[in-house]
Amino acid sequence: MIIKKLSNLNRFNKTILMILNDFLIIYASFLIAIYLVNNFDYFVFYISHSTTVALFSLPVFIFIGLYKSQVRYMGYKAMLNIIYATLILSLIKYSVVAFSFYKGGGVFIDYVAKNEIYLRETIIFWLVLSFFIIGSRQIARWAINSIGISSIKREFIIYGAGSAGRSVVSALLTNNEVRILGYVDDDYNLHGIYVNNYPVLGGLGYLENIETKREKVSVLLAVPSMKISRRREVLRILEENSISVRSLPPLNEIATGMTNVQKIENLRPEELLDRDPIELDLKKIQENINGKNILITGAGGSIGSELCRQIFKLNPKEIILLDHSELNLYNIHNELKEYLNHGSLKVDLVPKLGSILDEEFLKRIFQNHEIDSIYHAAAYKHVSLVEQNIIQGTKNNVIGTYNLATIASKNKIKSLIHISTDKAVRPTNFMGASKRLAELVIQGIVDHADSNLKYTMVRFGNVLGSSGSVIPLFKKQIEEGGPVTVTHEDVTRFFMTISEASQLVIQAGTQAEGGEVFVLDMGESVKINDLAKRMIRLSGYSVAKNINDEYSIAIEYIGLRSGEKLKEELILGKDLDPTNNPKVLKANEEFLNWEQVQEMIKFLQDAIFNNDTEQIKKLMLKYVTDYIPSDDYK
Repeated sequence: MIIKKLSNLNRFNKTILMILNDFLIIYASFLIAIYLVNNFDYFVFYISHSTTVALFSLPVFIFIGLYKSQVRYMGYKAMLNIIYATLILSLIKYSVVAFSFYKGGGVFIDYVAKNEIYLRETIIFWLVLSFFIIGSRQIARWAINSIGISSIKREFIIYGAGSAGRSVVSALLTNNEVRILGYVDDDYNLHGIYVNNYPVLGGLGYLENIETKREKVSVLLAVPSMKISRRREVLRILEENSISVRSLPPLNEIATGMTNVQKIENLRPEELLDRDPIELDLKKIQENINGKNILITGAGGSIGSELCRQIFKLNPKEIILLDHSELNLYNIHNELKEYLNHGSLKVDLVPKLGSILDEEFLKRIFQNHEIDSIYHAAAYKHVSLVEQNIIQGTKNNVIGTYNLATIASKNKIKSLIHISTDKAVRPTNFMGASKRLAELVIQGIVDHADSNLKYTMVRFGNVLGSSGSVIPLFKKQIEEGGPVTVTHEDVTRFFMTISEASQLVIQAGTQAEGGEVFVLDMGESVKINDLAKRMIRLSGYSVAKNINDEYSIAIEYIGLRSGEKLKEELILGKDLDPTNNPKVLKANEEFLNWEQVQEMIKFLQDAIFNNDTEQIKKLMLKYVTDYIPSDDYK
């Protein structure tokens, strides 16, 4: 109880206690040295000078920095400082007493000179003083840490001893649940020195040889400016050694004030892809956004919210945020307001709480705002939920898109970008089929319009980190100790990051001619099994051969879900046309004319009104090319 109260004192009071402790040790060291050398001969003479030496200790110890380092985190450098400081103090003691002997006429100076008693007493004083001061610090360190040891939830090795690493350490020192073990850094000249009282343990090679099979140990990557190639090499070595990894936000987000250097986070989803991120030239597309009024539907969702962030940075005049989720709309609106408060941009933010199924609601938005472009991200996208809620899935994904696109065309809105999915290609589930119908609606409106409407579609693969993706699921399962569930050992998916997806949408708006489908060249598809293994290893575990392995997490194969494919496709045909960006491709596919679209919508509306899911399924089979529903939902 007493130790806990002392550990909670403020910095000034703790320093006073340390000074009093050191004074007492100086007096005790005098007595021990005198006893061991002289058996207390000339005791009165020696002890009369102890107060003078003790007073000298205060400026010496302050100058050396003994009271700067925190006892809780005392390390090798702090002990060397104590030895150095006590040596200086011992030399001062030698000088003070020798000068006193000389000044006093040399009462027994000849005796001292002959027998070197005084010199031996000074050496013993130095050794005893160093031992007791270091010992008192270590006892205090042990006592303080023993109080909070049960509250330590994470130990960090900081990768990077630069300004970012030092800033992170300073921030972490205020957290009693965290312990810093030291730094590693690529700069060989820093190895072996101390930064912020913590040792630079070595370079990347050090991490290959350490034992971090303790659940609490993580390596924190604190080099925001690290080149991508180097970062991938570091991650590869950490993965091979099953070392848990945390990271700082990217340098551009720190520089723009969107986040700060103290924000520690899990590895970003894009770092789990074994490829370089796809960069789109935002300068070329800024003219499509700068000074314009933009409507974003589904603004609070994973893709919609990232679209809001990317478009916000391109300086539009107004962003209308439309979402039917109050919480999601509140979160993205507040986030963008924070950017306004800390940046130089002046953007009008208009939150609109409502549904694209409400035609009167949509009409009022178009009447009250001069909209230049629409980014349509509102949709139900979770396969299993839509399979079990066919009526609502049809209403939101198909009828909602029809409402938005027809009202937009009547209001002469020239640009609409509809966000689709690779599951719309030869779908095996109802969600994919409904998204394909939404594509046909957009294409039919373009075919019917008198004016040149640039309404287009962008197809994504799986978006890393979005709600419902495997990344949050795997992360949760790993935190709970596993097992990590994978549907099939050979299942593969195309992946892109949320940032890549949102930038592709914006770029598509600049290249659209009307009715085409844009897709992103995402390289090779990724095995979900390999992704799961990588996440396990970068969380500090190995992949278990059985569920009971310590410090290991097992992968459990649960079988393909209803409507799930082993592999996904991005286009219906075989040919893709190039665009100005080599990573962005264009597909021109067969579509329905306007009369067929209207007929389809009427049949769907009738089936929805009659709550007739069987009729909806028949309509899907009629209008969606190569739709093969799973056995459970035929």
